[in-house]
Amino acid sequence: MTSPLLSVRDLTVEFSVRGAWQPVVTDVSFDVQPGQVVALVGESGSGKSVSCFALLRLHGDNGRTSSGEVLLDGRDLLRLSEREIADVRGNEIAMIFQEPMTSLNPAFTVGSQIAEVVRRHRGLSRADARKRAIEVLDLVGIPRAASRFVEYPHQFSGGMRQRVMIAMALATEPRMLIADEPTTALDVTIQAQILDLVRDLARDFGMGVLLVTHDLGVVADVCDEVVVMYAGEVVERAECFNIFERPRHPYTAGLMRSLPRVDGVGGIEIIPGTPPMPDQFPTGCRFAPRCSHAITECSIDAISLEPRETGGVVRCIRTDELDLRRSTEGVSV
Repeated sequence: MTSPLLSVRDLTVEFSVRGAWQPVVTDVSFDVQPGQVVALVGESGSGKSVSCFALLRLHGDNGRTSSGEVLLDGRDLLRLSEREIADVRGNEIAMIFQEPMTSLNPAFTVGSQIAEVVRRHRGLSRADARKRAIEVLDLVGIPRAASRFVEYPHQFSGGMRQRVMIAMALATEPRMLIADEPTTALDVTIQAQILDLVRDLARDFGMGVLLVTHDLGVVADVCDEVVVMYAGEVVERAECFNIFERPRHPYTAGLMRSLPRVDGVGGIEIIPGTPPMPDQFPTGCRFAPRCSHAITECSIDAISLEPRETGGVVRCIRTDELDLRRSTEGVSV
């Protein structure tokens, strides 16, 4: 296997709360290879978006990365100066945010916003930047790209605005793309189109992709590897097929059981309870209060990630004795 394009090692992110630093993400580690799509999965509040913002040091003045490394081709982004990291953002690593209407400026045409990114990072002339903007609009499947260059965000549908955001991210030919819930609020048909587009771009251009989502179902046919997060830490990491074939952590299995089934057998199961707030993370397994398989030992000491027998890692002391498989026949993914 080639060296990772992006390597995240023991990333811990803290936020200032009432004058004290509170960890919200703890010791997160994963790799993204060139051309690989890696899903970062978990419920809202699990730390997915915080982790991604921390990769590009976008966590704001009240946040900090207290430990860890974020290596892009071996260069630690956390040790770069403000000028150096500004050159990385939108250039070597691009990010697609959840809601394009809040990310696109309504006062400027979509074409001018894409062209501005190109001119900032590539130093092209106004004419060449316009040409590049039209090229990427066409690349992401926006019809009549040249004429739509001069239109404003409100003149595009939700799916087309998301394509504009992808075009903006691709304009500088980044090596790494972070997509934070790129299909939020889109209907299922548009979701499939956007996800297929992301997968094709990774395959065709050798770009690494980190896809953030709360829904395992949307990544089944798109991703190569899945990183499952709960309460600010990684609880399982494995190849996509192995996650679906045999989840090894009870939380991963719970997410799997929440997927709708096209055959209607068994219905949709829910995970009881809610994730803990960062200042209420329990000792030991953070999922134990919601886990039907928890025993006393689960809540005594911190639990480390251990190798899965089929590859990857899992954070569970009972993983070898539990069979968490659910038949995936009939699962709608």
